[in-house]
Amino acid sequence: MYIYGPSVFTVGLQDWPRHRNAVSRPFNEAIMKFVWDESLRQTQAMVQYWTSGSEAGITDMQENMRTLSLNVLAVTAFRESYDFRGSPHLEDDKAGTQSYRDALFIVHKYAIHLMLIPYRFLTGPMTPRSLAKIGLAATSLKGFMMKMVTEEAAALSRGEPGSGGLITHLVRALDQKTPQRTGSGDDVKKAGKGGLSVDEILGNIFVINFAGHDTTAITLAFAVMLLAAHPEVQEWLHEEITTVTQRKPVEDWDYALFSRLKRCHAVFFETLRVYPPITGLPKITSEKVQALRVGDRVLALPPGTETYPMVLGVQTDPNYWGGDPYVWRPSRWIVPSGAAAGTVEELLVPQKGTFCPWADGPQGCAGKKFSQVEAVAMLACLFKTHRLHPKTQTADAKDEPSWPGEARVRGVWTNWEGMKEESKPKSPSAG
Repeated sequence: MYIYGPSVFTVGLQDWPRHRNAVSRPFNEAIMKFVWDESLRQTQAMVQYWTSGSEAGITDMQENMRTLSLNVLAVTAFRESYDFRGSPHLEDDKAGTQSYRDALFIVHKYAIHLMLIPYRFLTGPMTPRSLAKIGLAATSLKGFMMKMVTEEAAALSRGEPGSGGLITHLVRALDQKTPQRTGSGDDVKKAGKGGLSVDEILGNIFVINFAGHDTTAITLAFAVMLLAAHPEVQEWLHEEITTVTQRKPVEDWDYALFSRLKRCHAVFFETLRVYPPITGLPKITSEKVQALRVGDRVLALPPGTETYPMVLGVQTDPNYWGGDPYVWRPSRWIVPSGAAAGTVEELLVPQKGTFCPWADGPQGCAGKKFSQVEAVAMLACLFKTHRLHPKTQTADAKDEPSWPGEARVRGVWTNWEGMKEESKPKSPSAG
């Protein structure tokens, strides 16, 4: 993850609080309304793209979710607004014509290459075209990020409020007392105790993009495909969406609806529980001996011990999740509340430490609510007026995967059918 500079993901324990404070500060309620509004706008555009496609169905589900998530992040975090485009039209190979979104898309897609080979080694004249494209995107992305930092710093120095996105808060964390290097070099200038250096800001911008984009996109792709396989859960969702939104147009949906869409939360949480994008959390014990209780025993972990708690293991433990822990059942997250049992639905609050897709404790993900708002808005918008069906691939079909990740979901070819307003949804116990 050390591609552009140190970040909250790569620094040691001594520097971590400084980075964590700078990164977590922007994720406040003021930014969430932007997340909500942009998620709805992008989802409407994605639905239009899906419904205007061929009869082959949706063959690029995962890439579409990545595009949606990337666009939401770009506008709410960095005020870079883009219209939704299907994955076949997203990458641009023409040198020098990439937008911030296009460069970021390629860097994310080939991040493993950049973790192994510094991008400055991928831009030479003898570099193969496939690798040169990655190097160009990585170089362009740094240029875009530097431009953002420079413009925000200039605006703030003039007493202006800045763009109001995450980038504004990160630039406010810039250590003004430390000489900053803004050239093309990769040397890191050490910041003061409270601020960040330019390279540290670049590193954290990339980490926010990377962590906030791919994990959410993967989970949303799983959720939509699972819903395609469970039409009764789609009906269950549609019932809530119709009731809560009162059939208002999506353009009139207020952010206040977010907390009321409990079943949309439940679908997202259940997908994260059974199919977490990160199955383990690498940890290391502090400078003191740590006591760990395992059953009736207490183990003493020496300082500096590397551990790897298994998220999937605890999230599918029958001791906490009942006799069907591997079954995708969103209704397990809904519990009755209120004076009259069953009249009001509330979300289950899991026992501490049994549900941790965003990690837990002081090192929990700063963008936790960001991802929840994005997911709930997307699910509510998708299933307001449409339902999703699996499309069976015929034996003589000649369609081949057009992108590497498609092999994982091949066989879940989907198409859309309008949801009739008079259709009767099933009982809330469905799912």
